[in-house]
Amino acid sequence: MADQYLAPALRYAELGWAVLPLRGKIPAIAKEQGGSGYNDATKDPDWIKWLWRNYPGANVGIATRASKLLVLDIDPRHGGEDRLSELAAKHDPLPISPSVTTGGGGRHIYLRAPRQDEIARKANAVGEGIDLPNYVVAPPSIHPETGKAYSWGSMSSPYQVEISEIPSWLLVLLKREPARREIPIKSSPPGWLGLVYSAIVTSIEAGGGQIKSEAGGVKVQCPFHDDIKPSLSIHPDKGWICFAGCGEGRLTSLAVKLGVSIL
Repeated sequence: MADQYLAPALRYAELGWAVLPLRGKIPAIAKEQGGSGYNDATKDPDWIKWLWRNYPGANVGIATRASKLLVLDIDPRHGGEDRLSELAAKHDPLPISPSVTTGGGGRHIYLRAPRQDEIARKANAVGEGIDLPNYVVAPPSIHPETGKAYSWGSMSSPYQVEISEIPSWLLVLLKREPARREIPIKSSPPGWLGLVYSAIVTSIEAGGGQIKSEAGGVKVQCPFHDDIKPSLSIHPDKGWICFAGCGEGRLTSLAVKLGVSIL
């Protein structure tokens, strides 16, 4: 049973997609076991083998952002197909691209986008019945309620059809405004250093990176490598360090690397 899902998981990783084991439609690694949901997805074949050895028979999930994918989840039960037809009539039909028939009777349409961080994953992203999820269940997984398999459509698997770039009209509908919130700045550094710190964190946040407060500073997704979990620590006094090995130093050096200016 494990090999039935391990083999396709490894093939997806060869495409550059990050995969994770699922219990039905839910990430298999529980929080109590240290799981981080779709952030547990990986492209490392050895780690994938370890996962399916420890979670035999698990369905295959694909983390969309880490895989540089946009997957439209079309649910006909909530009018998704009708909404998609309306959008196609108003703008243009979607380009030919890989698509999946889901075990629940819906569709997953796989696309790419030039800037992943400009797009918010959410339910009803462009109307009721069209979601843009953080991860999707991939073939040949089995739907936990219907018992039916997810399958690539006829002549529409990623091995038969190239993934198309998202059309400009759809990108406009999905594009989000950068979130604005107060960035914690300690009062101890000089005013200019506080401005540098704020400018750096705001720049990373505007790019869609995850930001977590940590011991007077923040920990964020490192923009210098494919970072699924935040690994870049930024502190107004201590400077910055990437625990994945991208470097470390003063805030000013990080500002230069990011091309951030406070002028």
